[in-house]
Amino acid sequence: MNVSTHNGSARNTPPIQAKVSGLQLAGTQYGTLNAGAQSIHLKNKANGAVLVKTNQSVVVGTYEAPRTAGETTPVVENLGDFLRSTGH
Repeated sequence: MNVSTHNGSARNTPPIQAKVSGLQLAGTQYGTLNAGAQSIHLKNKANGAVLVKTNQSVVVGTYEAPRTAGETTPVVENLGDFLRSTGH
């Protein structure tokens, strides 16, 4: 998955490199929990982010405690699935 944040820090980061070094989003460094061809799951203390690749974009969902990855991931993944199914 190629990801580009607004500050460019994650531009073209391959999944294996994201697993090793994590990613920085909006100035916050996140460790990588899982990185695959369609999504990257990130964690920073009790907060986190989910990035999902579509045909034309990357959906980025972030969460802060008390929200959890279990609440956020399905929403972001389902939105990504929907956008891919419509060609976006």
